[in-house]
Amino acid sequence: MPRSSRAVPALRQGMLGCSGTDYIGTGPYKMESNDDTTEVVLVRNDSYHGGKPPLDEVRYRYFDDVNTKMPSFKNGDIDWCDLDGSLLATYQKDPDVQDLIVSYDTLGTYFVALDLSERKGLEDVDIRRAPSLAIDRDTLVATVLSGAGRPASGFLIPQEPSFDDGAPVFAYNPDEAAEIIEEKGESPALSLQVRAQDQNVAVALQDFWSKADISCEVSTVDNGVWAQDRAAGNLQMTLLGWFPAYADGDNNMYTYFLSTTAQKNSSFCSNAHVDELLVAARASTDEEARADVYREVDDIVTRQDYAVLPLFYPKYQFVAKDYVEGAKVGNLIYHVRGVDIDVSKEDYPAG
Repeated sequence: MPRSSRAVPALRQGMLGCSGTDYIGTGPYKMESNDDTTEVVLVRNDSYHGGKPPLDEVRYRYFDDVNTKMPSFKNGDIDWCDLDGSLLATYQKDPDVQDLIVSYDTLGTYFVALDLSERKGLEDVDIRRAPSLAIDRDTLVATVLSGAGRPASGFLIPQEPSFDDGAPVFAYNPDEAAEIIEEKGESPALSLQVRAQDQNVAVALQDFWSKADISCEVSTVDNGVWAQDRAAGNLQMTLLGWFPAYADGDNNMYTYFLSTTAQKNSSFCSNAHVDELLVAARASTDEEARADVYREVDDIVTRQDYAVLPLFYPKYQFVAKDYVEGAKVGNLIYHVRGVDIDVSKEDYPAG
C-alpha cells in the first residue's frame, strides 16, 4: 500500500513545554528544527529500537488562533489538529468535517487562576468568592463548549481516586454575589488577561460577572506576551488548564497549591495548614488516608479560600484526515508513534 513521507499536526504555542532542539529521547522521530514560533520539524530516527518508523518527517505547525486552524485543516495545509470546544457545534454540522471528529476525556481542570499576592487586590476572600458565585458553570459548558465538558465541583479531576463524587457543582447565585459586592461598597477592579484560545470563555465570564455588578476588563494577547506577563507576575487573573501527567491527587494538589511551588506558578497561594496536609500525604503509603487528605485540601482551596475558581473538566476533540491512520491523542499529547499516511485514500491531496 502506498505511503506518504510526512504528516502535519497542529500545536498551540507552549504545548512542548520547552524550546529549541536540545531534547534527549529514544522515540521513533528526532527533532530537526524548532523556531518556537511557526513550526517544529521531526525526522525519522533511523536508530529507533522499535524498527523503521513509517514516516520520513512530521511537521508540527503552531496556531495561536483557533479560528484559523480549522480552515487550514479543511484546505489540506494540516492533516490533524485539535478542535476547540467553542467551534464544535459549527463543525458538527460541516459535511466535510463532521465524520472526522473524535472526542476524548482529559485529565484536566480548566479554571480561573488568581494572583493572591498583596499587590493584586485579591487578598479579601469575599472578593474571590463573589466572582465564583456569579459563574453559571452549567450554562458555560452547554453553550460556549457545546457540551464538551463537565461543570467543575473541585480542582481534583473525576478520574482520581480522591475525587469527591458527592460534591455538588460550585453554586451559582448571582444575587448573593451582588450582595457581597454591595456590602464591600464598590466593585473590585478585576482584570482578566487571556490567550486567543481562551477568549470565548473569558467573554462569557465577563458577561456572568456583569450581571452581578462585578466589572472586569478582559484583554486578549498572543501566547508570547501572555507567557512573559505570567512569568513576570503581571496577571491578576487568567485562564489555565491544569493537566497532571497521571491521575493522583499529589500531582494536582501538591504541585499547584504547596506554598513554595505556588510562587513558581504565579498564584502565590499560601496556607500553612494546606502545606502540612500535602507534605504528610506525600509521605503516606495509606492510599485511603491520602485520598481523604486531598479531598480536604480541595475543599479548603476551592470552597473556603477560593484560591482558584474551577470552571469545568474539559472534553477535547481532534480531527484527522481519513488518510491519517492511527491518530490518537491522550491527555493533550499527540502520539505520532504508529501514525501512518495512506496516500491511496480519496481525500489525500494530489502532488
